[in-house]
Amino acid sequence: MSHMATLNVFQWLRYGSWLAQVIVTRLCNLTCGYCTEYDRTSDPAPYDELALRLAKLAELRAWAVCLTGGEPTMHPRLPDLVAEMKRLGFKRRTLITNGTRLTTGLIEALDRTVRACQERDAVAGWTLTGSTQAGVDSISLRSGTW
Repeated sequence: MSHMATLNVFQWLRYGSWLAQVIVTRLCNLTCGYCTEYDRTSDPAPYDELALRLAKLAELRAWAVCLTGGEPTMHPRLPDLVAEMKRLGFKRRTLITNGTRLTTGLIEALDRTVRACQERDAVAGWTLTGSTQAGVDSISLRSGTW
């Protein structure tokens, strides 16, 4: 049993884990000028390693977990990670994405995961990048990021 599990409610509110960000990959399909959290060569973190990290965060009683990167939609097992987050009981499960890889297929896979988990309280967010090359370039502070 972890030390966090022995805290009373008031101690947990003061010292407990509220939000954990988990980098699932450093890969990104953009090269935004303000971002230092990406590369174009790293492999995504192995699913089994991420599952162990999520289990440790659950043991520490984290309330919310945010999957981030790089670009988390580049992780091949993203729907499985979302399902594992639900299985572990995180109250809020979030994703920070630039949105450019949100295909119909990925959205449907995440939706199936959410419905299979009887999800009612997930929160998804993504950074604003624009829907055109010019829009992305103006927001990312670098030409040719698309």
